[in-house]
Amino acid sequence: MNVELEHFSRIPIGALRSVEQQPGLTTKPVGLWVGVKGEGGWEDWCRSNGLLLDRLIYRYDVALAADANILCIGDNAALDAFDEQFGGHREDAASGLDQTNPADPPLITSFRRQAAHGHRPRMRYIDWQRVAADYDGILVAPVIEARRSDPQLMPWYYSWDADGGCIWNVRAIGAITPNI
Repeated sequence: MNVELEHFSRIPIGALRSVEQQPGLTTKPVGLWVGVKGEGGWEDWCRSNGLLLDRLIYRYDVALAADANILCIGDNAALDAFDEQFGGHREDAASGLDQTNPADPPLITSFRRQAAHGHRPRMRYIDWQRVAADYDGILVAPVIEARRSDPQLMPWYYSWDADGGCIWNVRAIGAITPNI
């Protein structure tokens, strides 16, 4: 996948470092989040939705190292294979569903209704430690709307809003430069 990447922040970034992934099954990895430049990227998503604009203050161009081992996902089949290989169910993910919040997204509202009738959904998450054992980061571009639009299928992917991903191994970054 040959794409131009950028990172946005509300404060200047300091020295980069590798980060360990959280144990167990979680929704998103930890690391330097990058977006693909242009339409469909993080800046485009924020501006199109009028959200998180305060996170667009500092812009950095990110170049991957020549030997970066980034998992690139670009279609339904690749995303399904990734989910099958690294995904799993968390029984405790349904905890807290008895509390209501009018700001909840439709996915959580649906799960709350199910919980009210005694059904505890088994939500699917990713074992990012296992992913990090094989890769330096992940890029999903373009965003695969067919999977995002069905949060019951892949709840972990429901909040993947823009073309881009996360780099957790600093050696995968060839250069990061401010773009003023």
